[in-house]
Amino acid sequence: MSSVDPIEERATVGREEYVQKCSNSKPGPKPDPFRAQLRTMFADAMSDRTFATYYKAFRVPRNLYGLGIITEDEVSAMHTAARAAATRPNASFNTSAYARAMDEQAAWYIDERCPEDGGESDD
Repeated sequence: MSSVDPIEERATVGREEYVQKCSNSKPGPKPDPFRAQLRTMFADAMSDRTFATYYKAFRVPRNLYGLGIITEDEVSAMHTAARAAATRPNASFNTSAYARAMDEQAAWYIDERCPEDGGESDD
């Protein structure tokens, strides 16, 4: 009779092989080099949480462009309008207002350009 507990034995079978296969990869998505560069630019100005809000809003126009909903010029126009909406009279920047402006513009473009039934647009 073996002195190893059968449950313990089953728990360890193949574990070393699995660890060796997976030890070189990290979980999650690969780091975005553009995000890292942008983060270093705002390192002193924004907390990690504020930057996460900013970057999420910053990507909205690119996502719409990638889906073919807006043009390159409209991407630039969205950034300009959102920056204008988020800049206070004393020239400080309100990240929440920037994110809100981006979301509102994105909703408008989606509503205007994406047919509700998934069929052809009636333009």
